[in-house]
Amino acid sequence: MPNEDLITSRVTNWTYSNSRGRTEIAFGVSYSSDIEKAQELILEAAREHPRCVSDPEPKCFLRNFGDSSVDFLLHFWVEDVSLGRWEPQSDVMFSAWRKFKEHGIEIPFPQRDIHIRSPEIIQVNNNDEK
Repeated sequence: MPNEDLITSRVTNWTYSNSRGRTEIAFGVSYSSDIEKAQELILEAAREHPRCVSDPEPKCFLRNFGDSSVDFLLHFWVEDVSLGRWEPQSDVMFSAWRKFKEHGIEIPFPQRDIHIRSPEIIQVNNNDEK
């Protein structure tokens, strides 16, 4: 929230009158993965968690075509945020991990390709070292 809004606008603390809280998890899957299946499994992992509420229901958005992965963002709500967000977040991540492995959805690691423009320069430098 911008500082200006805190100074010039009325601010409502929603957790003061409502114990619900939203949890957010970013996922990246390989470009070779079935992204519709990945989205389905992410939502399934959230819906199965006992602290995830059904209203509002979990939402999973395709956010980016990143350098190394297709990126999703999961939003789900827990009934009582005073019990913490980390445990349900961790549980949903573990569940998604297991589901991904079971269905062949890969979580990639960053990859970089190196393109050598002038192999002659490398040859010259290698000869200088001898």
